[in-house]
Amino acid sequence: MNLMDASYLTARTDIAETMRRLLFAGDVAVATATSDAVTPEAIAELERLLGPGAMPPSIKPEVILADLPSRIEQVRASAPPLRRAQVIRDLRVIASADGSMADAELQVIEDIAEKIEVDLSVMACALDPTLAACAPQPHA
Repeated sequence: MNLMDASYLTARTDIAETMRRLLFAGDVAVATATSDAVTPEAIAELERLLGPGAMPPSIKPEVILADLPSRIEQVRASAPPLRRAQVIRDLRVIASADGSMADAELQVIEDIAEKIEVDLSVMACALDPTLAACAPQPHA
């Protein structure tokens, strides 16, 4: 079974729903790392990923951030490693939707990645396969 075939963004499974809930809360955490509100760009990118109407009419960051640890734990406990990496990938996409990514935003993503046990070196290669560390190594 190839874990990368079906997307958690559209799948109708409990694990996919858990992952989408983390993506939403993670997006709020990333967005509020540099300001008090979620930017229109971040909302638009998240809605593009999750589908029209997926965003609530109003976002209360303090409520969502209070629930972030439980969402992290649910994904860590239920989603396979490659699925968890997809959430981190998508958080990076959303964080860079405004054309840049602040260090504080990247730190939030790295913190979430660590807590859901996603190896950041794997993510770095997925985002930029031209990195020297990502080049295939010759067999001895």
